[in-house]
Amino acid sequence: MSFQLCYDICHAQAHFLFRTKANLCFTVVESWPVVLPAAAQTLFHTVTDELIRYHHDPHSALYRLVRVVIFQATYFCSPTART
Repeated sequence: MSFQLCYDICHAQAHFLFRTKANLCFTVVESWPVVLPAAAQTLFHTVTDELIRYHHDPHSALYRLVRVVIFQATYFCSPTART
């Protein structure tokens, strides 16, 4: 994972979506509740909204991470701000 790229994207106030390997190491600093409409609950098995810090990030930056599990695949979205 390119931590410099993540850092640059967030500082540009952009949004990005990526799939990662299961061994991505991070610590959850804070979690927020996720409320999905009933129709979405049948599509998404798990959705989390968290503030995280990657273990090996030389910037020690905090990132918002939204994880979505669709069937057996996990997707990570890192928006720049919580709204």
